[in-house]
Amino acid sequence: MNNIIFINKYLLIILILFVSIFFVNLKQSIASINIRLDVEGCNNNNICEPSTGENNLNCSNDCTSCNNNGVCELLKGETFLSCPLDCKTTRDHKTTLIYTDVPVVVTGTILDLKIETGINYAVISWNTDVPTFGQVSWGRGDNFNDGVINNTKIMKHHEVVIENLSASTNYSYFINSSLPEYYIATKYGNFTTLPIPEIRIIPSIYNLISTSTDDEIILNWSNPESEDFYGVKIVRSPFFFPADPSEGKVVYDGRGTYFRDSDVSFDQRYYYSAFSYNKDLEFSSGVITDSIFKIKKTITVAESTKSLEEVKLSISDFIFLEGDLELPVSSSTVRIYPFNDIKIVIDANRLPPQTKTLILRIQDPLDVSKVFSYNLKLDLVGKFFYVVVPNYFNKNIFPFSIISYGLDNKEVFVLKGFFDIKNIEVPKSSSFDIILTISLSIIILIILFIFLFYKYNRERRIII
Repeated sequence: MNNIIFINKYLLIILILFVSIFFVNLKQSIASINIRLDVEGCNNNNICEPSTGENNLNCSNDCTSCNNNGVCELLKGETFLSCPLDCKTTRDHKTTLIYTDVPVVVTGTILDLKIETGINYAVISWNTDVPTFGQVSWGRGDNFNDGVINNTKIMKHHEVVIENLSASTNYSYFINSSLPEYYIATKYGNFTTLPIPEIRIIPSIYNLISTSTDDEIILNWSNPESEDFYGVKIVRSPFFFPADPSEGKVVYDGRGTYFRDSDVSFDQRYYYSAFSYNKDLEFSSGVITDSIFKIKKTITVAESTKSLEEVKLSISDFIFLEGDLELPVSSSTVRIYPFNDIKIVIDANRLPPQTKTLILRIQDPLDVSKVFSYNLKLDLVGKFFYVVVPNYFNKNIFPFSIISYGLDNKEVFVLKGFFDIKNIEVPKSSSFDIILTISLSIIILIILFIFLFYKYNRERRIII
């Protein structure tokens, strides 16, 4: 009997301990899920709209009876009965009710609405027939909670640029153009950002370096270890880096890893672009280098001192992809993983109109003499600039710069950032963690019950 009592206590303690641990883990897992409950019929636009189901119960922000701000806001349902402090009244000799000190609020219309979308941005512009303040709020799906932009100037033409959006995503927007107490015009709608363009990855060469001797310029590089690699074509120009294999003079076409260019003139700068290709003659992004004959070192382009405030661009305006994973950008630092090639994309509309060429330069942190440069390619329809960089990085922080050149081959702007692969952390799915935790807990619980039940019955038979 004592053994049975001991076993029952043992079973009870184990079960209490296990259930406590199980619910603690479950609570922590569920806490990581952001559950959002929206009240249906309320858009929080400060206007009471009964036709859409808004009322004082489900939308107190919009359908408030009185806010005591000294303005009789008829559009929000304020009257002399519900809000006597805002809607002051007097009576004439016929005891007829008359409103006094009540501003006339004119309901206007949003005119000439235009929406231009890109991969990660949207430009919304509109006009009003009187000068107003402009406000745009937006959000994913059917809400407007992701952000709001207020124009503090009174004007008839309004334009708002919404940035840091996600590609291929539907957003709702709400426009509020108003002059408090006199005029209000609103507009709801939706827009969808563009998808990230499909980029065919053609493995490019790497470690392209140029050196000058007394009678020639020598190019050295490494070929990609890929079944898709069929050859490399090097194109030279005395003017600027060729953006396409058809530009400039072809000086090399083969599968080697070096080339000696002896057809050079004294004191002349030469620009080389190397394009690897597959058996279908599909070419990679251009890998670039430049050199001046008779000077025994690689000549790099001087960094621009042009103010970036004039350009209004940052590293976060570019999209960095590794496979299908969009890499986060924080303070001009891009965290990458040593797995797939890196794809960099930017909408051409985001760049200054004088931009002709974009170049990516990556500095080897262990050897300052090694700078790997790539020419961003313009797609066939002229909508996106993109480049594919082979992921040959080791664990370190690699400084990089993106340089824009104009039609005169002068720098338009220089953006600087870092590729950080110092601390590699592969992201895990929180949903998978929750399912795994619950599944393992249930399995352990079943096994424990079977074991204790078997032991309990065995001890009971022994005692009997």
